[in-house]
Amino acid sequence: STTLSYTISEPSIITISIFNPQGQLIEKIEQEQEKGENKVKWNAERLQTGMYYFRIQAGEKIGGGKMLLIREI
Repeated sequence: STTLSYTISEPSIITISIFNPQGQLIEKIEQEQEKGENKVKWNAERLQTGMYYFRIQAGEKIGGGKMLLIREI
């Protein structure tokens, strides 16, 4: 699992979309969040090693990035 941290300027319903390397939506998380710094834990237990992308939307503001999932042998 990993923790996504972000800051929002006002209370909002946030939507976090997680995409696989092919750009397919694999998970969507929606939560109501308070103003300030927030964290969401994402469990990637069922997924394969590789690059994943995320998009965080709060109101009209959108941010995103990428994550590298590495499995221990």
